[in-house]
Amino acid sequence: MEFNYDKAEVREIDECWVQPPSQYCANRCTRIMSCLNPNHTCCWTYCGNICLDKEEPFKSMLLP
Repeated sequence: MEFNYDKAEVREIDECWVQPPSQYCANRCTRIMSCLNPNHTCCWTYCGNICLDKEEPFKSMLLP
């Protein structure tokens, strides 16, 4: 089966709201700028387009 990327919805992505630690850089977005996990959102960072947990900003702010 062949996937036609011309017909796929390519999403516009925004900059991530936090600068994630480097271990998040391995969690890449798909080619159509989406994430396999529904609780994650695709955003861009210094290390490229990554999938970041939607709750991550709150988790990071709560750390001492």
